[in-house]
Amino acid sequence: MSNALLPMDTRRQLLRALKTRYQAASKAEKTRILEEFILISGYHRKSAIRLLNGAVTSGNQRRRSFGLWCSCSAGSDRALGSFRSVVR
Repeated sequence: MSNALLPMDTRRQLLRALKTRYQAASKAEKTRILEEFILISGYHRKSAIRLLNGAVTSGNQRRRSFGLWCSCSAGSDRALGSFRSVVR
């Protein structure tokens, strides 16, 4: 089953239901729970392990991007402006 077939809300509910069981389980039980979660949710194995071991988030956190276009001074704005005009 692919992720597109199972809505995100349903995957989050499933994760919340299995997370506490997974963290308290023995190694054999963890394997069985992990396989079940992968089959139902469509997540890749490592992603599923990270989700079951980590904190459940709402998915609304944004990552900050500090890249090339972050200006530090007026001089860098002029340099980047001329670079942008050349690239276009």
